[in-house]
Amino acid sequence: MPDALPVADTERLLAAWIERNIGKVVRLDLEPRWRAAWTVDVEKDGKIIPLYIKGPREVQALVPVKLEGAALDVLNRNGIPSPFQYGYCEEIDAIIMERLPGDSRLENIKDIAERDRVVDQYVQAMVAFHTLDPQLFLDAGFKPPNDPTELRLAQFTKIEDTYLANKRIPEPCNEFLRLWVHRNVPKGDIRPAFITGDAFQMIYHQGALRAVMDLEMACIGDPLLDLCCIRMRDLSEKTGSAAIITRRYEELSGKPLDLKALRFHLVAFSAVSSLLISGLISAPPDTTDYFEYHVYYHGSLRIALEGLAEVMEIALEPLPEPKQTTSPQTIHLKMLALAVEQMAVSTDMERYKRSKAQAEIAYLQRQDWYGTAYDNDYLDEVGALLGSRPATIADAEARLEAFVQSDHGKSDAALLRLFHRQELRQCFLANIPQNRRLQRFLREPIAPLT
Repeated sequence: MPDALPVADTERLLAAWIERNIGKVVRLDLEPRWRAAWTVDVEKDGKIIPLYIKGPREVQALVPVKLEGAALDVLNRNGIPSPFQYGYCEEIDAIIMERLPGDSRLENIKDIAERDRVVDQYVQAMVAFHTLDPQLFLDAGFKPPNDPTELRLAQFTKIEDTYLANKRIPEPCNEFLRLWVHRNVPKGDIRPAFITGDAFQMIYHQGALRAVMDLEMACIGDPLLDLCCIRMRDLSEKTGSAAIITRRYEELSGKPLDLKALRFHLVAFSAVSSLLISGLISAPPDTTDYFEYHVYYHGSLRIALEGLAEVMEIALEPLPEPKQTTSPQTIHLKMLALAVEQMAVSTDMERYKRSKAQAEIAYLQRQDWYGTAYDNDYLDEVGALLGSRPATIADAEARLEAFVQSDHGKSDAALLRLFHRQELRQCFLANIPQNRRLQRFLREPIAPLT
């Protein structure tokens, strides 16, 4: 929601827009989640109209909220399952759409055969919107790429520009991936298409796809970028076999797929996630759901590195689990965890906020147990690569980023292994009991393509 407005004022403006344009607001609830979103019931002519309101993200996505609504409208008018758009509320920068019945988390489908049918319906919808005339989306406000390279990197370069403009601290792993992507863009012409840029997000109900959703990363680009998303999405949504889904897309589209380009896109797409989140990791606003972003940042880097190892045909080694230690802070963190657990809560939002505090404490406890040993291992490894051991993590990051930027790919294999070990450490630290929903995202390998 707009930073300058408190929740009450934001909701007053939103309710006024709805009552001017749709009907009488009888319920308006802020969702307990990491971004501004509301569920609303509106009465008109004696009937209840269910609405969903989507506000802006904390991180700058490719697509402004208003343009996302326009893209959903194009899909809806062209027969692609998507919610009807009632309009855009300029006062709070939010789109107002119909609220469809159903669920968005595929792991809630207990019958695997039913899940596979829903995913197959999404693949059918994907082939359909990939074949829509891109001019429909250009007319809605999207920008065309200038050449084949820009078409391959349509999403990447825009997020990269924001990352570089807001960069505050050394991030050697991001720099390593960013520069590798530019050195290894696949050659050849491709067909421009409207792509979601973060595919396999959907609403389903009773075994049927109801809507393609979340177009905040959409652009005109390479359709393979959408298809590559399945391998990352599977680690948080349990979407099923990437190999089967890839073959199904090939069958429905009638065109052979370039698996080399598909693997490239996984690296670039995963790197986009970490570049996008970078600013919130280094300088978060007070309202940020920090641990959620922390998990996605390090999980995305791990997936990008493992995708790169696949491209480079390099075998990566697992990281041995460290021994647990204690410090003078151990007992304080235990008592803090107990105190937060005993705090009374009565609303969904209060429960949500307490769960976030519990996650931060649990993460700090793992840092207390394992962080010192992990830091020493990383400093040793950086020292072995650079020729002298840095004194601190900050010094290591600065020196390593300078090395990456001047290396021009000569040490890619060694850097890949070093960064992967470090990201395995970060994912291990973030793998707390309060994070069950994203444990696979942090720990499990990407699904094979063949």
